[in-house]
Amino acid sequence: MVRIKIGETVLAGTTFAKSLLYEDSNNVVGFKVDVRVLLDYKDEEFDLMCGEACHHVASDTKTRTDASKLVREGKEMQ
Repeated sequence: MVRIKIGETVLAGTTFAKSLLYEDSNNVVGFKVDVRVLLDYKDEEFDLMCGEACHHVASDTKTRTDASKLVREGKEMQ
């Protein structure tokens, strides 16, 4: 089944990768995304797509930050 998950959700792989960088920290959370399209298969979920959303008058800084998050998330989904 394919489904959409909205709200700030975390890709599991980003939490693991980030925890390798911050070994001394106990509460590491991966990068949050605004929307994910998931495939549910045999009790597992696989990311097909992730995205960011913002107001149409967002600042250049917000746009650049979201774009860089999407690049990192895209690499994690491979």
